[in-house]
Amino acid sequence: MVEIFQYLLNGLTIGGIYALVALGFYMMWEVSKAANFTHGDVYMAGAVTAVVLVSHGIPLLLAGALAMLVAAALGALVERFLVRPFNNEPNAIGWMLTTIAVGIMLESGATQTYGSLGRPLPSPLAVSPIRIGGAGIYLQELLLPIAAIAVMFGLEAFYKRTTLGRAMRAVAFNRTAAGLMGINPDRMALIAFAMAAAIGALAGILISPVVPALPTMGAVIGTGSYSLIDGSTVRTPGVGVFLADAKRTNMENYGVQPDLLVDNKPEDNLAGRDRQLEAAVEELMKQLNGTRRNLATEGQQK
Repeated sequence: MVEIFQYLLNGLTIGGIYALVALGFYMMWEVSKAANFTHGDVYMAGAVTAVVLVSHGIPLLLAGALAMLVAAALGALVERFLVRPFNNEPNAIGWMLTTIAVGIMLESGATQTYGSLGRPLPSPLAVSPIRIGGAGIYLQELLLPIAAIAVMFGLEAFYKRTTLGRAMRAVAFNRTAAGLMGINPDRMALIAFAMAAAIGALAGILISPVVPALPTMGAVIGTGSYSLIDGSTVRTPGVGVFLADAKRTNMENYGVQPDLLVDNKPEDNLAGRDRQLEAAVEELMKQLNGTRRNLATEGQQK
């Protein structure tokens, strides 16, 4: 019974991470009918940047805010230079190749400069877990589902009650008609990519006190969150094939089978997404449980 309850608590944490990152994919796709396959690496960049800033003496909250701004700037640059020039025709896939390539370069660059070993982000909410029915969870982890719910309601209000949000909805509904009404679709796409990157970085920052930040942490999250998007909504021929080939090495390191993403029959594609997401969630749960055991051991030694 305790194990079941522990899995439920872990599910709150993991669900919050995937919800935040998947919201970013949704925002990008709705406005531009393209996605940023470096989004998992943006999640990583937020965590790594926050850790580096805190290590240089910057306060935690300020470091988190600056890391989100850096991620937003990165998302805007990706849209302007890696997505927009290659997304001018229906069913174009050039943006897919460029973003995957840059994601691999970001991960390699972070490994060279930051190091391959993970470093946790110091947080007073990740010092000792609270016990609920024999299961344990850090207060830091509870921030993830809270943040996911807050972002969902915030985006709903943003889309319905602000001029900018309504403009984004208009572009998502009909890009050509929105342009004729004086809305700049390219500007809306750039803002959407920046907002999505900031939200993805928020997820990385919130989990990094529990799961240490390292350059490869975005490999599973990015592909797992993308698999949450309904295939009927994200329907670009060849997405699965290119994603599987480009991320094969990193995904296999985490126990994820890239071949499950290949676009075959619809029923096979759905089953593949389910199995791939299950593998990604299982790996993240192992990381969470391993971190809890290590911190518990350190506490007993002290």
